[in-house]
Amino acid sequence: MYNKNKMEKPTVVISACLNGYFNRYNGGTVSDDQVNALKPRFELINVCPEVEVGLGIPRKTLSLFRIGNRAQVIQKETGLDLTERLREFSEKKIASLPEVDGFILKAKSPSCGVKISKGPESWERMTEFSPLPCVGFCLIFLWSTKAA
Repeated sequence: MYNKNKMEKPTVVISACLNGYFNRYNGGTVSDDQVNALKPRFELINVCPEVEVGLGIPRKTLSLFRIGNRAQVIQKETGLDLTERLREFSEKKIASLPEVDGFILKAKSPSCGVKISKGPESWERMTEFSPLPCVGFCLIFLWSTKAA
């Protein structure tokens, strides 16, 4: 039964590195005052695709490129293409989530963000996958159309 005196916090998926986890490629974390101010308002679900597909901490950096008409996630230093591994992870992760109200994702991350890295001259540089404005993080909310 609905209790109008107790509001549930929205559930939000957050890039783990924005939530104090030291799991960035260099073993660091990210502290952002705006994100830190928002976190107490939400029930948070942490996600780090790179760690969750088995990449270590620290690790060689990944970059996101457009090769032909496809987005590819490549570890430039080794040439390792992680595109399918990350795509499969993403599909499984999204399917396993409870109903969520939004996402707070690390901008310019090859596995979370929507801004794209530079690539070798032989590859077409991707400038954006999404028109979403992102500075240090991307805040994406999904509004449910379900009836209460």
